[in-house]
Amino acid sequence: MRKTKTFVLYFLLIVLFLISFLFNYNFKKNFFETNEALYVFPKKTLKLISLGFENIIADFYYIWMIQFYSSSGIGERIEYLPTILETIGELDPKFSEPFTIGGMIAALQAGRLDIALKALEIGLRYEPYEWTMAMDAGYYLRKRKKYKKAFYYYEIAAHREDSPAFLKRVWADIAWKSGDLSFSYELWKNIYNKAKTNYEKEVAYHHLYMIKFEMDKKRLEPIIENFKNIYGRFPNDLKELYYKGFIKMIPHDYDGDPYIYNPETGKIRSRKRFLWK
Repeated sequence: MRKTKTFVLYFLLIVLFLISFLFNYNFKKNFFETNEALYVFPKKTLKLISLGFENIIADFYYIWMIQFYSSSGIGERIEYLPTILETIGELDPKFSEPFTIGGMIAALQAGRLDIALKALEIGLRYEPYEWTMAMDAGYYLRKRKKYKKAFYYYEIAAHREDSPAFLKRVWADIAWKSGDLSFSYELWKNIYNKAKTNYEKEVAYHHLYMIKFEMDKKRLEPIIENFKNIYGRFPNDLKELYYKGFIKMIPHDYDGDPYIYNPETGKIRSRKRFLWK
């Protein structure tokens, strides 16, 4: 019985190798037209001929996918990628590597962010508790400065149970880049309070200091301008804004020190500056 199973397995491996080779050859020779080629071996057919070895079929389909997209000038072939990945996911739902590689091919090799996101979304549907695919989607969006959409994916990645701590820092940074300063501030405050290392605490402190300054500056500059419109001059100092009822308290930086104010320009600046980490 064991010899029979071994023979069937080896026979299946040989057949799949030949299928992989023929698929790759025929695609590159444009033997098939448009996306009809993707339905030569539909998912149901693949499951039927797998004889219970769906994961092996998925492995070979993945190998063929890499061959198919290994040459330059992918062009319209990239449109087939989501269907290929759907097939792999149907055969082996726990096989996450093809979706990561597929996203990389689409985003970096073909320059198609939309296809990359589709690929990773398919992977997330099959592996909803996996964090790397959401992180990859966030990364590709972040590189293209699509911060609001990147925020969505980094939030998913940061909340996965086994995700690394740095993802929460990236999520907080993306919140700042997307323009939501107050939410970013709250995220960094939480990171600071839960920091397990001095490095994490230092990075969180730097962000808290600079974001508080940005928020205070954004709030104070229109008030200073309004003061000038009324009195024909900038206030002598920030205390004057308080004493004349323009603000409810004298502003201080994250350390509790007063901001540096220039009465000739009406501009404020922080006492410290930090590079983002």
